[in-house]
Amino acid sequence: WINGHLADTMYNHWYGPNDTVHPDCHNGFHNYALVSARSAHQGGVQCSLVDGSVRFVSENINLDTWRQLATRAGGEVLGEF
Repeated sequence: WINGHLADTMYNHWYGPNDTVHPDCHNGFHNYALVSARSAHQGGVQCSLVDGSVRFVSENINLDTWRQLATRAGGEVLGEF
């Protein structure tokens, strides 16, 4: 994160993994991007987590859960995903 705002990241969780409805968007500068997780894996993406683990995340994950996975200090308690 540059400063933590959605528009100031080069990657974010605004769209779900392998989103096919919204193309990635970048304005050509270093201050705005909507770039979602992409993978050649059918049905989802491989994600590395801060505990060092790697998990396959389905492209059908609940969007609220997907977004909660990306917060720095939101305090969310996540169940299984």
